[in-house]
Parts: sequence; C-alpha cells; structure tokens
Amino acid sequence: MMNRFQTPLIVSFRFLYGLRTVAPFVIGMSPVSAKKFILLNAAGALVWAVAVGSDGYLFGHALEIFIGKFKSYEIYIMGGVAIVGLLIWIFHFYRRRRRPAKFISENR
Repeated sequence: MMNRFQTPLIVSFRFLYGLRTVAPFVIGMSPVSAKKFILLNAAGALVWAVAVGSDGYLFGHALEIFIGKFKSYEIYIMGGVAIVGLLIWIFHFYRRRRRPAKFISENR
C-alpha cells in the first residue's frame, strides 16, 4: 500500500486514528526519500493544523451562541443541580443511618 499510495498516505496519515503513530515507521522503512517525506509531511501538517484550528474556532463560536441562549436560565440550572445533589446526599445519609450496626461477636 505504501508503494502504491505514497503521496496521499504521507499527506493524510495524521488524520487517520491509529496510523499517526505507526505510519512514520512504515514510511521510514519504505524507499521514500527524506526530501519527499519532509515536504509532504510539512504539507500534511499545515493542512491538519488549519483544519483542526478552524474546526476548533467554529465549534467554539457555535458553543458560544448555544451557551448564550441558555445564559438566562443558568440560575435555574445551577439551582436544579444543587437540589438534585442535596437529594442524593439526603438519600444516602438516611439510608446509612437506618441500617443496623453490625457487631462482631466474639466466640469464646
């Protein structure tokens, strides 16, 4: 596969999960010249950095819009979380108190 698809594999290996760590070793054992690898790897790194950076920027912007709509409800959401946490704590507290204490009896 390396001999058949050298250029696309070198440019795109960092996008494929699991190949990012293995591909450089395979490429290093193949007859690809160092100059070709360095140029194609730099191009792939540039494409990857632009893609991941712009995805992060766009996702952050979308998240900001999404969170902005819920900003007016944050007091209610935090109050609900606090009430649920308090109910869970009360449930565990009373459940623990209702259990009879286990005593270890000594056999003489």
